[in-house]
Amino acid sequence: MISLHELQSAFSQSLRSQDSNIESYIVADHFSADDRIQIYRNNFVFSLSEVLEACYPITMQLVGEECFQSMAKHHVIHHPPTTGNVSDYGQGFAESVSELDNITNAVPYLIDVMRLEWLSTHSINAL
Repeated sequence: MISLHELQSAFSQSLRSQDSNIESYIVADHFSADDRIQIYRNNFVFSLSEVLEACYPITMQLVGEECFQSMAKHHVIHHPPTTGNVSDYGQGFAESVSELDNITNAVPYLIDVMRLEWLSTHSINAL
């Protein structure tokens, strides 16, 4: 029998499109196990992308919605939240985007704008 920790780890990995054996623990009826995981995965990425949109509205205007969604998905998949509190989730977004050479080459000032945007919104909220 699988422990709760192992089950939670497998579920977390599956949300980030990593190999896991979570499907073997999901009961399928109207939806297959893969379809059920995909629903959770989409919700996971969409919800955290909305958090990033709220933190970085200027960045989204600079790069456009499609590019922003791609950057957000990269961040969510490669840098998932480590706590249940998402209020500070956007803090490492600029560093995550700096890994994307195609974007940083096209918009070389973007990382600086993102860092400034993060500091300006969170300095105001701290007051």
